[in-house]
Amino acid sequence: MVEFKPWECDDRFTAALRLLPNCQHLETLSVNIQNDHMRLASALAEFLKSATALRTIRLRIRYFGQLDTRDQNLWWNIILECTCRGHNAKYLFLEMPDMSMQDSKDFADSVKHSRCVRKLCFMKSPEAINTAFFRRLSEGIHENYTIASVTFDGGVEADGVSHWIAVKETTWRNSGLVTRAARIKQASQSDRYLRKISAVIV
Repeated sequence: MVEFKPWECDDRFTAALRLLPNCQHLETLSVNIQNDHMRLASALAEFLKSATALRTIRLRIRYFGQLDTRDQNLWWNIILECTCRGHNAKYLFLEMPDMSMQDSKDFADSVKHSRCVRKLCFMKSPEAINTAFFRRLSEGIHENYTIASVTFDGGVEADGVSHWIAVKETTWRNSGLVTRAARIKQASQSDRYLRKISAVIV
């Protein structure tokens, strides 16, 4: 495991991250990053392209000031692209207390279209942000056959419960829980039928 905590823009952390492609055995990467840290975001993207052994990505992001437009939020777009696509990591952990509504929607879109992220955990977001995230994630989530677990802290608002359930149903399907439950039910019904037949024969 390698952990970086560069809350301040420090080129030493970026330089160290650029050396990581030589660490082909690395399985877990933890990075603390502040918004608008373009150099670190770019270095992270480059590393993930070659991180063949990586299984877990843990990101803690802090905002210093609000960025409102997608053009200004280029660093965030890089983070979304590199953490949700084109790598072997299956587990993505995101802690972003100051996530905006638009950020949550962009994050949901990236997760929804990811073919690598199997387990997602995001923390320290208020109910309104969680609700916006699940509302967007639930749109077309049934077309994703990869994501098997989505966990979060806090809660969702009342009008977001149905969206959360839609996401949950998809994760159950993808993790095989629905199939296993159906088999158990079918086996149980078969057992009852056999017991009835046996009773008649006896």
